[in-house]
Amino acid sequence: MVNGLEKYFDRTFFVPEGIICWPHVSYFDAMVIFVSLKQTPFDEVIFGLDSISFINFGKSQKEIVDLIFQHFKDFNPKQENSNKIITHEVPIYYDMNGKDLAALSISLQMDKEEIIYKHQHSSLQVAMIGFLPGFIYLKGLDEAIISNRKKIPSPRIAPGSVGIAETFTGIYPIQSPGGWNIIGFCPIKLFDVQKKPAVNLKIGDDFRFYSITAQEYAKLNAHG
Repeated sequence: MVNGLEKYFDRTFFVPEGIICWPHVSYFDAMVIFVSLKQTPFDEVIFGLDSISFINFGKSQKEIVDLIFQHFKDFNPKQENSNKIITHEVPIYYDMNGKDLAALSISLQMDKEEIIYKHQHSSLQVAMIGFLPGFIYLKGLDEAIISNRKKIPSPRIAPGSVGIAETFTGIYPIQSPGGWNIIGFCPIKLFDVQKKPAVNLKIGDDFRFYSITAQEYAKLNAHG
């Protein structure tokens, strides 16, 4: 690999138009913290589940690689891993009367209350933001409630909906179709284009839901 970056990146994937993507990144968590704490020379840095894409429009791939090398020359995985992760405490109204939760109860052979308990006590972390602008992927779902996506996606999922699918929890930022199993609703806007940044979460941050009532949800609901 060019410029000795092979100790950080397992392999390189080049795509056109000023973008370089590194899948299967070594020291991924530490690199996420490093990039988030340091001002970068890139137009954009996008984190996937185990990949990092560096974007500089109008620059050649060699120029981007040189910038990456300069940016990471002081990178120390052990030191960066020691940085404190932020914990976000976020309200959720678990919809006990929802069709998806009822279907999950049947497929998982588990009471609704137990599904909710296991979800609320999962060790969640922000894994990725994407699919839709501001769609939040959380990893760390309790293995007992890992579930498939719905066979027939719902045509309209409300903003703030919280769903589980496979090994992830997802939070819908806007109304859209979707195949996740909706188990509750978050009343606060975690994605707001009127603010900078629009999402005040970083990859690797800890994330904890705390349960609220339907009345509390109605009072706090910022989605309209």
